[in-house]
Amino acid sequence: MSANDLPQHLPLSLGPGRVDVWLMSPDSLDERRRQACLDLLDDDERARHDRYRAPSAQRQFLVARAVLRTVLSCYAPLRPADWRFDANGHGKPRVADRLGLPDLHFNVTHADGLVALAVSGLPEIGIDVEHLGRSMRSLDELAERHFGPAERARIGRVADEESRTQAFFDVWTLKEAYIKARGLGLSMALESFDLQWPPHDTDGRSVQLLCTAACGDDGARWQFHRARPTPHHSLAVAGASRANQRFQVVTRWVEALQAGRPVLEGPFPGMGIAG
Repeated sequence: MSANDLPQHLPLSLGPGRVDVWLMSPDSLDERRRQACLDLLDDDERARHDRYRAPSAQRQFLVARAVLRTVLSCYAPLRPADWRFDANGHGKPRVADRLGLPDLHFNVTHADGLVALAVSGLPEIGIDVEHLGRSMRSLDELAERHFGPAERARIGRVADEESRTQAFFDVWTLKEAYIKARGLGLSMALESFDLQWPPHDTDGRSVQLLCTAACGDDGARWQFHRARPTPHHSLAVAGASRANQRFQVVTRWVEALQAGRPVLEGPFPGMGIAG
């Protein structure tokens, strides 16, 4: 099965260590499909949607929730509108316990121009995506305040501003994905851990997590994946896998949401199966 084939027979299965990443551009949402997406939301999601004032942010939120609901229905016999969600004590969303799906986990993120969803059997899973269109001047202070020695050194080795911006977001998305996977929210400091990987690593397989006492974790538990899903975005996935369990990421691009199912695009350069 290629990364962009959706089997006729659902539900999809999640093997050990597997993470399915689903991507969609919020800009592809036309008015007719926008209303169909709104119809999927529950009252709380509707209220959150309406609180956004910027149309672009409102559209990102709407597409993220609609993708979440529609894609989850590829893994369990529930209609997209019937999903219910809880959160842990730090606010990390999860499938509601009352639905009886203890082995289905997700994490969702969005940025200008892209929504990304990770679905896995791994309880500790996190994903982050960032748009690269920010000046390095505004990022240097963040790196100095929140990055560890190895991370700052990685950025410092890069000369031109465009490459430095990309190097910054390579680190930032990995750190955000890890924090989201831990599910501790703002209680966990970005500077409490350091990430390093060799120059030849292009997909995150060799990323090592170095934890301080404040991090309170064993870095050996974690595996990472990173990618450039578009020329303008940096993406990272973090997951805590069980012993000797290989981390596998399968990426699918969603063109549209239709009749309760995602409509997939053709293969996208540079994305697919990695593990």
